[in-house]
Order: sequence, then C-alpha cells, then structure tokens
Amino acid sequence: MQLSLKEDRPTPKEVYNFRMYLFAVMVSFGSVEFGYDSGFIGSTLALQSFKDAFRMNNLSTAAANNISSNIVSVFQGGCFFGALLALPISDRYGRRISLIISSNVFIIGSLLQTFANGSLNMMYAGRTLNGLGVGSATSIIPVFIAEFSPPAVRGRVVGIYEIMYQIGALVGFWINYGTALHIPNSSTAQWRIPIAVQIIPGSLLFISMFVWESPRWLAQRGLSDRCLSTLSRVRKLPRDHPYILAEMQDMRSQLEREDKVGGGASYWQLLKELSKRGHRNRVGLGVGMMVFQNLSGINAINYYSPTIFRSLGVAAPDAALFATGIYAVVKLVVSVVFLVFLVDRMGRRRALLIGSVGSAVSMWYIGVYIFLGKPSSTDVGRSPGGWAAIAAIYIFVVFYCASWNGIAWIIPSEIFTVRTRTLGVTITTMTQWLMQFVITKSTPFMITSIGYGTYFFFGASMSISFVWVWFLLPETKGLRLEDMDVIFGLPESHNSTPEEKSQQQPEDSDEKDAVEPTIESLDV
Repeated sequence: MQLSLKEDRPTPKEVYNFRMYLFAVMVSFGSVEFGYDSGFIGSTLALQSFKDAFRMNNLSTAAANNISSNIVSVFQGGCFFGALLALPISDRYGRRISLIISSNVFIIGSLLQTFANGSLNMMYAGRTLNGLGVGSATSIIPVFIAEFSPPAVRGRVVGIYEIMYQIGALVGFWINYGTALHIPNSSTAQWRIPIAVQIIPGSLLFISMFVWESPRWLAQRGLSDRCLSTLSRVRKLPRDHPYILAEMQDMRSQLEREDKVGGGASYWQLLKELSKRGHRNRVGLGVGMMVFQNLSGINAINYYSPTIFRSLGVAAPDAALFATGIYAVVKLVVSVVFLVFLVDRMGRRRALLIGSVGSAVSMWYIGVYIFLGKPSSTDVGRSPGGWAAIAAIYIFVVFYCASWNGIAWIIPSEIFTVRTRTLGVTITTMTQWLMQFVITKSTPFMITSIGYGTYFFFGASMSISFVWVWFLLPETKGLRLEDMDVIFGLPESHNSTPEEKSQQQPEDSDEKDAVEPTIESLDV
C-alpha cells in the first residue's frame, strides 16, 4: 500500500507553510464549540446537582429520558436551522462575517444556560441559540478551510476542523469529571461551570475572525485583486509567481464555465443545477456520508456515554464518567494520528472501507454480549465478556476516528463546484444535524426499550456503509477543487484530468513560458 502525498502539479515548498495551519486552527474554534457540547452535555445531564436543580429526581424514567433527550435534541434542531440561515449570509457577506455572527449567537445561548436556575424553558432557549451558532459554523468552516488548502494536504488541513472538535470533546468530558469529583452535589456550580466554559471557544472564535476572507469567495464576487493578494499571503509567494497565477486562472476558468452553463445564481437556480447530471451524484454522496456517519452510533455514544457504559455494567457514576473521559482521549489521539499523517496518504476510500468493517464488528459484538450476558449496572463483578464489550467501545472509536470521523466532513467540503459549494455543503450539514436530532432523541428510549437491538442497528448500518463506499464513492485524494467536475462526470466540463494535464505540459521551455498566465491576462 503506497502512502504518499499526491500533488496536482509541481508545488513550491513555500506553499506548505505554517500560515494555512494556523488559519485552520483559528477558524476551527467553531468546531471546538461543537466538540465541547458533545463532550459535556451527556455527563452534565447525569450529574445529581443538575437533576436536583431541574427537579428530575421525582420523575418517571420515561419522563426523565424525555427531558434529557429534549435538552440534547433542541440543540440539534437549532443546528439544522443555523446551517440553513448561514447560507445567504455566507454567500452575500462572506465566510468571516458569518462566523462572527454565529459566535455571538453562541455566546448569548451559553449565558442563558449558565443562568437558567431550574428553568427548563430558559435552558431550552439557550440550547437552541447554541445550536443556531454551531450549525452555521459547521456549515461554513470546512468550506472556508478547503477553499484555502493546497490539494496535496487538503485532507490534513480540513482535518484540523475534526481535531479541534476532539479537543473540545476531551475538555468537555474531563471538566465534568473534575466538577463531579471535587464539587459537592449540593452546589449548582457543579453543573454551571461546565456550561459556562462554552463561552470560551465562542469568544476565541469571535477574536480569531480577523483573518483573510476565502479567496474563492472573493473570486466569485469579482474581487480579483483582493483574491490575488490573499493567495499571495497565505501561500507565501509573490503575486506574480506562476503557481499563484495558475491557481487564479483555475478559479477564473471554472467560474466562467459555471456562469456560462448555469446562468443566474438564485438559490432556486442553484437547486435546479444540483439536480442535474454531474451535480446530483455529489449531493447524494455528501448526504450519504452524513447519514452513515450518524448511523455508526458515534453520536449516541458521544451524548449518552455514561448511560451506555452503565448499560455494559460500569456501576459507579464516577467510574462511568471516568470511562467516558478515557474514551475521549482515545478519540483525540486516533484522530490526530490519522488526520495529520494518513488521510492525504492513505486516501478517502480505503480508510472508509477499513473503518466500516472495524466499526461494524465492534457494534455487533456489543449487541451479542448484551443479548447473551444481560449485564446490569448493579452487578458486583464483571465477566470477561463484559470487559471485552467495554474494550469493543474503544476499538469501535479507533476504527471510526480513522475513517468516518473526519472524512465525512472533508468530502462534502471538496466535491462541489464554486457556484454550488455553499449550498451543497449547507444541504449536507443540515443532513448531519437532522440525523443527529433523530439519533440523540431516540437513543435513550432505544437503550431502555430494545437494549442489545440498539447495537445491532448500528452494526447493520456500518455493514451497509461498506457496500455503499465500495460501489459509489470515488477517490478524491490530491485532486484540485476545480478538477472534481471530471471525476463526477459533469457534461459541460472541459477540464482534463490531472494525469492528462501532466501529459499535455509542453516540453519546450519557451512554449511553456508562452502559455503561462500573467497578472495582465487575469485582468486584476
């Protein structure tokens, strides 16, 4: 198996500089918001102080489950509509302004939750605002980063979005463990502190938005001079360098071709464009990635991990929280290793196929163990099969984080055309949040009602995902964003494949100089 970077053209070493990585980290504080929520909310709902404050102790199991799922799922509902609302703002005012607005909405939501002293309505309102902020950020950030990234390392750079998510989740898990361990149940600070910490990534995202605007958005708006200057800064190359001019020419050529074919750019026209051959397959793949990512069971574990560990026989609440914290550490380590060192070398398809197999086997085993062993959180000891089931959770997350975890966000950010990219990613992101809503709303009831069937369902879904990837997903590793038209069969595309382009390069240096674009030819 060859593990090497794939460049679409000879690339100066200056292009692979620290600026694009720093930019990705700054923008991805919005991903920390998302990750922190997945890390802290499930454990916070399990805290005795939270149950006391919101009077959940005297409720039936069904009623308590309903409140817990509502608190989690209104966040996903807000995310769904946040992704939709971000579309016109991002298209008209740019990626930066959209993220500034989303960070402020998120901060207001966090404040409402922090001061919701027993008021479920105030908690729901704050969670909904948090969702609006996170939903808009998650639909913008992968696109924002992808539009800056050189093809050979695009997976790695967009993968920073996922790494920052895992950092947020890790902090969320361990803050809850620390407050549960060191703050008495009688103090509201035990649950207020984890909620208030959300304000930090929201504020960091706001501060970090004094960065460059997306060069492809600038080109689309006709701001060619600003686009050229931005590319020059982020690539650390002069404005008149052949690599910069070629990148500008690629964007210009694709935009001209799309305008010629697509005409206007209203959302209704773009939707019709996405329904045509060469576009609808991209929508199907992006939506499918988000559906299978959620059907893996990962978000059920993320949001209800203490409950799931107790269902496997982890008795003490503190032990369940500790097991959840270790789970977060494993997720972060595997995500960093895969997204930094492997995603642009191993490719998307191979990683997803391996991840589907490992995730499916883990879920099937957990289901079989619960079916045969019938574990209980009141058990004094634990059988070898029980220990193996707990290990299977960690094995599952290793395979998942080395595949579906980051790639599900990378592929939608890179497959759409310039004209349709924002709308296409909005559709896939809304699918993500719709599926998260369904999974997080149903998981407490699935675990209570069908038990082992929950894991059989997730295992079957991952088995199906293997077949789906094998037959339908093309490899996008190393391709320029402008070259996606070729592999997705856009009839109007006149681009050659990267291999054809390399074969068409003129051998004579004078001829090569004659066809290179210049600043004058770009009309900037």
